[in-house]
Amino acid sequence: MFIHDTIILNTTLPKGHHVQISTTKYPMQNPIQNINLSTQPAILKRNLPWLLISSLLMGIIYLTTNHISHQTIYNNYLFDFETHIPFLAWTVLPYFGALFWSFMIPLFVENRQHLMVILSVNGIGFLFNTFIWVMTPVSYPRPQLRFEDPSLTEYLYQSLIVIDTPLNSFPSEHVTLMAILIWVASAYSGKLKWFFIFLGVCGILSVFTTKQHSLVDAIAGCLAMFIGYILVIIYVHSLRRNNVRNEEEE
Repeated sequence: MFIHDTIILNTTLPKGHHVQISTTKYPMQNPIQNINLSTQPAILKRNLPWLLISSLLMGIIYLTTNHISHQTIYNNYLFDFETHIPFLAWTVLPYFGALFWSFMIPLFVENRQHLMVILSVNGIGFLFNTFIWVMTPVSYPRPQLRFEDPSLTEYLYQSLIVIDTPLNSFPSEHVTLMAILIWVASAYSGKLKWFFIFLGVCGILSVFTTKQHSLVDAIAGCLAMFIGYILVIIYVHSLRRNNVRNEEEE
């Protein structure tokens, strides 16, 4: 994918003269390609305030929209095959594990510009989801489950459904975060690259086996991340294009 910057001259020239029209291509590369992760104290100290602020704001907004009352609540759409997906209480572990790392991975981003890109994509995707939650609240039909003497995973699941009501089902913010985690991991070349990709995939699959979201929710959650990515990449490359122009003029 490329951004084209074309200069077109429309003028009348004497016979035998010609004008060369040039087109410059600016490749639309991943703005966080070759991202590096670091555990250096200076990096952690720099990124921690950004992580805390973004997580706090997203948490407050999510829980507010998740618990407010609505006059009209729409039922989620389930394909027939989704009703046959088994409930697996133990998959709440990858559900929470992947969610934890999706929030934590910005803490270790070495390059500040990469950090801003990730937070921007996250923020735009979250705003997209929030708008739909408020304007078209959708509820997921969770099964009625009772656990006698629950295990640790069953206790965690009970805590999840108390904190997170069936609202905010569409789109799935959980899947949006997993898509961002996979995107960041795909741009990373370190030893944990495939671990984070695997974790993100497990996080997506867990929304079905914990009966939190439908396939439609998951697709919409991926779309939210994609919209954020496209808007940010256009903005980043427009800045780079302007910088190239300024350097050429100088």
